[in-house]
Amino acid sequence: MALKDEEGWNQTEQDWLNLFAFAPDSCFGIEIDGILAATTTLVSYGTDLAWVGMVLTAAQYRRQGLASALMQHALDYLARNPVDWIKLDATVMGRLVYQRFGFADECALERWLRPGTPAPSFVPQSYELGDSFARGRPGSKAAYFGPCRAASPRGGAAAPGVVPRSASR
Repeated sequence: MALKDEEGWNQTEQDWLNLFAFAPDSCFGIEIDGILAATTTLVSYGTDLAWVGMVLTAAQYRRQGLASALMQHALDYLARNPVDWIKLDATVMGRLVYQRFGFADECALERWLRPGTPAPSFVPQSYELGDSFARGRPGSKAAYFGPCRAASPRGGAAAPGVVPRSASR
């Protein structure tokens, strides 16, 4: 939590616990003098997809190759447990690290923020209608909304509490 707090990320302690429970063999860290200096997690979804996440390095240990060492360790793990695709989303700071390992930009990631306060009692929500879905969960700074996908205007407008675009004008 100290690493993500230092970086200002929105994950909760429960997010970390979920990663440890879901992928206990592929959550990696480097400890220096009793301090967790860097982390990387890797979640495999069968043999279809692996997702790299939580690549964090404490400010005092940056530019020492720790993130690169953990990425190499994660990729070595995947060489022994192959998947079809390896994906991640990158911060500006992490982008150069990932490019050195052959990752390329696929699409832009948008993060939107609406001023407000965290909703600690927010319960994770899911909504599905055919090919349309939306997810939400709490964060340490604000609630997350997404991922979401609407296969049609009808699918997007059918979610509880969603106002169709034409009605909001």
